[in-house]
Amino acid sequence: MGREIKESTIKLTEAMAYDVTVAAKRVRINEELLKLPTISMFERHKATLQIARDHETTYVFFTIADDEKEEWVKALLRGKDQVKCTKTQLLELHWFYVKEQQQIMLWRLEWSSWLFAKLLTNGE
Repeated sequence: MGREIKESTIKLTEAMAYDVTVAAKRVRINEELLKLPTISMFERHKATLQIARDHETTYVFFTIADDEKEEWVKALLRGKDQVKCTKTQLLELHWFYVKEQQQIMLWRLEWSSWLFAKLLTNGE
């Protein structure tokens, strides 16, 4: 049972690591936006909220080359339909998202199975 708890804890930690990584990047969004000379304070605050709103947008923002970020942020402020990503960025984002979702689902399945087994054996 101790080994199972340890393995489940490791898997939980790995699943949560993604959220920690995204949270660390969210903290840096405003710092990155401050580097863009033509973005006003209001635009920067608005862009910070839009970029931090979901994991995918945060991920894409940090994959864009520094010299392209200003144009990308301006497009984001005009509306999501205006934002362009390269095919490579979209593929990377898709596989990153699929991988993370698979890890989370696998952890949930294993954790549920372990918990169900413990409930059936009264915790023994």
